[in-house]
Amino acid sequence: MSGLRRGSFPSLLALLVVMLVTLAVVYPAPKYWQYVATIGMIQALIGLSIGVVYGTAGMLSLCQVSLAAIGSWTVGYMTAQDHLLGLPWSLAVGAVLAVPVGLLVGLPALRLRGVNLAIVTLGFAVAIYTVGKVGEVPGSTSDYYIVLPRWLNEKGAWFLAVWVSFLGFAAVVILLRRSRWGLSWLAIARSERAAAALGVSVFRAKLTAFGVSAAIAGWAGGMLVATFGSADPGTFSPFQCLSFFVLAVMMGAGFWEGAFALGFFNAVSSALLRQWNISPDVATLLFAIGSIQVLSAGRGGFSGDVRRLIARGRKPEEHVVELRSRSVEGASLTPSRRAQSPEDASGLQIVDLTVRYGAVTALDHVSFSVPSRSIVGLVGPNGAGKSTLVDACTGFIAAYGGSVLVDGAPQEGIPPHRRARVLRRTFQSDRTVGELSPPDYLRISAARDVTRAELGEILDFVGCTATRTRLDRLDVRTRRLLMIGSCLVGRPRVALIDEPAAGLSADESEDLGLRLIDIPDRFGASVLVIEHDMELVRLVCPEVAVLDFGKLIAFDHTADALDDPRVQAAYLGDELASRA
Repeated sequence: MSGLRRGSFPSLLALLVVMLVTLAVVYPAPKYWQYVATIGMIQALIGLSIGVVYGTAGMLSLCQVSLAAIGSWTVGYMTAQDHLLGLPWSLAVGAVLAVPVGLLVGLPALRLRGVNLAIVTLGFAVAIYTVGKVGEVPGSTSDYYIVLPRWLNEKGAWFLAVWVSFLGFAAVVILLRRSRWGLSWLAIARSERAAAALGVSVFRAKLTAFGVSAAIAGWAGGMLVATFGSADPGTFSPFQCLSFFVLAVMMGAGFWEGAFALGFFNAVSSALLRQWNISPDVATLLFAIGSIQVLSAGRGGFSGDVRRLIARGRKPEEHVVELRSRSVEGASLTPSRRAQSPEDASGLQIVDLTVRYGAVTALDHVSFSVPSRSIVGLVGPNGAGKSTLVDACTGFIAAYGGSVLVDGAPQEGIPPHRRARVLRRTFQSDRTVGELSPPDYLRISAARDVTRAELGEILDFVGCTATRTRLDRLDVRTRRLLMIGSCLVGRPRVALIDEPAAGLSADESEDLGLRLIDIPDRFGASVLVIEHDMELVRLVCPEVAVLDFGKLIAFDHTADALDDPRVQAAYLGDELASRA
């Protein structure tokens, strides 16, 4: 928790300063402007809700305003004529009741994403609006009139309650972003496959994001109806859902300052336009032009611009990953290798692995093993089936024949995020989470509580000294090394390293090879290296498996396998191989 607090402290301090300034300006203001500020704060809460689902977890949900209706109806029913429960307790009930509805809405997100998810959630918004407009739900009509209790009717008291609510929820979101939940949200936003490969449950990450978002929206909806005095179905119309979503993107509501700017801009601009007698159509036109400009720029909105401006004023960390060479004292050029007896089932065993896509056989009864604490290479021309083998071993292809065993335990039926506890992989392309610092990236990759010493060991292995720099500001080589570090921090029994040398120079590839050689003894993992760079394969791997058109054509000592006529024919073609 100490690292969490340290990382969150600047944002929490900035939040507190901005909120204190807001309180100092608004609290002594006339009652009308207090009312405007109150509406703005509540709208900022709705923006915060959108920011959790879209700005942090990357899910295109258009129904967060509709989730606020659940809290609104709850407060309208419980706090109006029947007085079943007064404020603020009815607000808490509304927030709690919004959570299961949010989880229900989030279920399609387990299968859908992008525009498809947006259409489904917009359909939910239409349904909520229709139900509320009909007035069949208790608390959804203006018949339920709410009167604030005396202690909240004092000058500025209700604004202060809303102010405290935004401050509290924004602080919670800041802390959650640095927790395992929040880091998992950022991971699935970057790549669901990469997140699952790190041991993140995509199912749990998506539902927790929807649940937290729904609680915030439910509380905001309850405060909104208490401010207005009664419910108005038009407040939660599909148009409002779309408008708030666009505003959330414009302002960058994934961060608290973006949500705050959303509420401030929406409430104050509406009030000024009314005072100046400007037609709402003009405001809609200006809003459309602004949204098109911001969305086309794709720069993270207002909060993204603010954070980039602040980052420019910081002194960048100096960061150089020193290159190792074969002449480095103590660098072993003979990878660790333990002889495996026929009865020894430790390490990775691939038995008759077969993958078919209709009439196409991508892998055809492939069998070989990677003994415990050893390194084996996997090579073959493009289209040979290497990536398919990695996907099948790590659970991203569920329908395959044969078996994959780790230390004798079959992995069939185990989802990717659970296989990652013993069997981890990297990817050919960059799948790091650019918004995170190296320690945070390793923390989510561990899928467990890790000590500072463990993180330090991985950072030392990688050679990364820029511990406060975002990953998207580091060079390609460092990010590739950190992907390998993210694989090792989970302490798997087997690591599948997929084309780690892609895009690296010869010196950088040699440095990478010397680091890979250290893995079995230093981290106790077996390593399967999938690579096209034959110099790296010769340096690192005592044995190599060769695939061609989905079949294992050789599995031998590296020099012997690469000299095999079948292997040369696979790479060069029969005619060129015969001339070689």
